[in-house]
Amino acid sequence: MASEAYLKRYEQLGLEQLLDRSISYPSACTELSFILRGVYAKVPKPLQARLFNHTITAFRRLSCMQTSDGLSPANALLQAAEAVLPKQKMVLAVMEFKHAVVAHKRQSKSVQDGEGSTELPQDVLIHIFRSLDMCSLVSVSLVCRAWNSAASDGMLWQSQYSLLFGIHPKMKARTCKSAHEQRQAAPCQKTHDEDSMDLVNVLNWKEVFRTTYTRRFTSNRGYCEHCKSVLWLSDTSCASLHHHYLNHQPKIKSITPYQVVEFLLHKSLPSSTWSSDSESDPEDDGRLPRLWAYPRNLWERRQ
Repeated sequence: MASEAYLKRYEQLGLEQLLDRSISYPSACTELSFILRGVYAKVPKPLQARLFNHTITAFRRLSCMQTSDGLSPANALLQAAEAVLPKQKMVLAVMEFKHAVVAHKRQSKSVQDGEGSTELPQDVLIHIFRSLDMCSLVSVSLVCRAWNSAASDGMLWQSQYSLLFGIHPKMKARTCKSAHEQRQAAPCQKTHDEDSMDLVNVLNWKEVFRTTYTRRFTSNRGYCEHCKSVLWLSDTSCASLHHHYLNHQPKIKSITPYQVVEFLLHKSLPSSTWSSDSESDPEDDGRLPRLWAYPRNLWERRQ
């Protein structure tokens, strides 16, 4: 039973799926290296086997990464594997890593010229982009100018903001004001929807989202105090919505890789790990989370 509990908590992390995605591969590799060092010697053999398999998987998928961003995290994972794995498994992991590095270098040397693609109308692109999570939205903005323009649409980033943080304070104030005015206004005056649309156009939602995210989260992992589960924060999309976002009362707090290890070993985290300043002004703190720190140049290339 204890073995099943450990496995269940580990599966909640979804590391295998995260290693499949180029945008999350570096963070997932880093987290796996912390987990390997922190829990391998303390957990039952079934979870040890799963950790080893995911380590090998991470090395094999390195060759599929189109940039060099995954090399350093993969090397950190290798060092963790050398530190904790039994000799036979450690040798296999080292061999797999070396093969992956060679394959990755070969791929990076090959020139991949993109063929001309049919351009879609911007409204179609925006409709498609509505189903993306925030990391994917950042990624598609690098494809071309047309995609960058569509991915910067205010409605998309307002939606991302609402999913993760609830209603923006200015939105709340405007909603209350509009409701009061509508009760006294003539039929020809602005509707609430038109007033809300004005605010969408006035605010730079992409920048509002980035500023708020930078302030509140120090990693891509969050812990839900209500249901005692760990989430990958950048997966918040319309297709994968955590129930607390629906209530606009998120009880999600950013956690570090060390705290992920604590979660695996003890199921929950002490309340003392949470800071009490989550509602303060986003500009008071300059900490950068992994989401914005890892692909930092993504925002600068197309500005």
